[in-house]
Amino acid sequence: MTTRDEKDVRQYSRAELREICQKTSSNPAQEGFTGRVVRFFSLYTTMFFLRTPLSPNQITILSVAVFFVGVGLFFVGTYSADIIGSLVIFLSVILDGSDGEVARFRKTAGRLGSNYVEPMSHDIQYGISFLMLGAALALRYDAPHFFLLGGIAAVAKLLYRLFESRFWHYYHAGITKGEIENVKKAYGALPFYAWFASWFRRRWLSSTGFALLSMVFALLGRLDLLLWYWAIAASAFLVLLAGKQFLKLYRTV
Repeated sequence: MTTRDEKDVRQYSRAELREICQKTSSNPAQEGFTGRVVRFFSLYTTMFFLRTPLSPNQITILSVAVFFVGVGLFFVGTYSADIIGSLVIFLSVILDGSDGEVARFRKTAGRLGSNYVEPMSHDIQYGISFLMLGAALALRYDAPHFFLLGGIAAVAKLLYRLFESRFWHYYHAGITKGEIENVKKAYGALPFYAWFASWFRRRWLSSTGFALLSMVFALLGRLDLLLWYWAIAASAFLVLLAGKQFLKLYRTV
């Protein structure tokens, strides 16, 4: 019987590749329309990368580079450049989906990619992209306050990720894979307000959310509203998370 390693990738149907590469890609209860669109297109970039010697970590680095090319186009300051930049950012999100799909197909998924390279790539994106967007808008409108907004958005988003990570490692230290699955299943049993907050954050304060909102505000010719949105929303969710964690720790410690 032909094994996956022996069988040429071109011999697989798209349905077979989706089953192999995407079945365990995310929690279906938390993936929205944009995520499904990304998965639809990422299969085709994955098919391309599987015919190259590029590793999943190298694909991650490529996706980050493409992302910053997209954000860099905002410095041009024209409507068409904003549209192209937002499309390039969306392409980077598609490439970001391909790194895990390639790893699943090649059975090379490891701790380095999932625990360091992947999350670190997003930290770099969030840490620099908002500063770049703030600088681009400050130059475009001769309005220095956009530098401050970019800094607020970047710090709030990175602190949220830091708080979330530290709390998880403290509160769920030594958790098994089975227990992780139970945590995911509990997502559907959350009170409506908690479910909505989680839903909103995963849809509209994520890399896919950034890509989609970039396109929307670029089409409207109002990238300034994109930065205002991220500065306010990311700060609000940081405050909510810090308060929630403090109360939980206060009741258990």
